[in-house]
Amino acid sequence: VHDGRSSRGLTGSSISGVCLYEMMTGELPYGHDGGLQQRLDRSYIKASARVPELPGAVDELISTALDPNVETRLSSTRAFFLCLQSVREAASAAR
Repeated sequence: VHDGRSSRGLTGSSISGVCLYEMMTGELPYGHDGGLQQRLDRSYIKASARVPELPGAVDELISTALDPNVETRLSSTRAFFLCLQSVREAASAAR
């Protein structure tokens, strides 16, 4: 841990966040050569900036999943899935 941020590899929720970002935008959040520093700095373009019709809740979910701080990151792929279900339900209700 460095300044409250984890330098370990991607966790299940982080990988799920990367996959969701790529499914929504067609791009990887950190590019193909994204390094550790980009992940620690959370240096990526929000999904809604690439696809404006995406709800802000998608950005929030991705941001939480990609959080480098293990204390505030989603704790598991199950937690990610439950949050994703909530985002989907909210988007369906808004139609």
